[in-house]
Amino acid sequence: KPDQIVDLLKAGREFPDLNQLINIQEGRDKKRVLIADEMGLGKSASAILEKESLGIKQALIVTPSNVISTWLQFLSDKIDEDGKQIGYFRKGMAPKVLVVDNPRDLQNPDINSYDYIILSHERLNDLYIPALESLGFGMLIVDEVHKMKNLLEGKRAANLLRLSAKVEEDDGYLTLLSGTPVPNKVKDVAMILKLLYPERFSKVDDKELVRKIIYGDLVDLRSLLIPRMQMKGLLESIEMPDIKESNEWFDLSEVEQ
Repeated sequence: KPDQIVDLLKAGREFPDLNQLINIQEGRDKKRVLIADEMGLGKSASAILEKESLGIKQALIVTPSNVISTWLQFLSDKIDEDGKQIGYFRKGMAPKVLVVDNPRDLQNPDINSYDYIILSHERLNDLYIPALESLGFGMLIVDEVHKMKNLLEGKRAANLLRLSAKVEEDDGYLTLLSGTPVPNKVKDVAMILKLLYPERFSKVDDKELVRKIIYGDLVDLRSLLIPRMQMKGLLESIEMPDIKESNEWFDLSEVEQ
């Protein structure tokens, strides 16, 4: 584990724990993975720890705008007033993070000095993509990737594929995060396949790929997803305390009665 990472986030639970170590090793070995573990198992932590363990200088995180503040907490050395560890980094060892709010931020002459660059899903448009393609990030982390599944009509999906192609050209790493990996429609899995297997599907026409998925062999589809996908459940991964039931009696007020 890198020296800058804390040993514990919660008492009695090592950091990283076994599930996160599995995710980190999968990312190291396969370079393009989908982490679809249940909420609470530390998907974000797995991605951050992978980047830090590999010694990658810069990572680009693409995430919904409403969870940027959460990522900033993870990428800090913050401890709350009760002494609880919030950030994943030891005191004084937090990374340098840039949150991109407008295209001018990407013209920062010190852009290469940032360890993490955070961009919202909503900013995956042509105002930002050319500048992002010129950066030197060695890892792309996509949070809530299930929101990027509309391959045929989605502009954000198309731009995400451009960033994925840059990572592939630079021999970098791609980690997809999703707590909702099952698509609403079979054709929506096409986006995930293009991200996980660019060497096989990047040159396949989008409509043709969708057609192959809809009318093709679903057993083969599973054989593609399973090797690059982690999907662990909370109950099977964390020892939960025994359930204790008790009856509590309360007197109701006249209004409540």
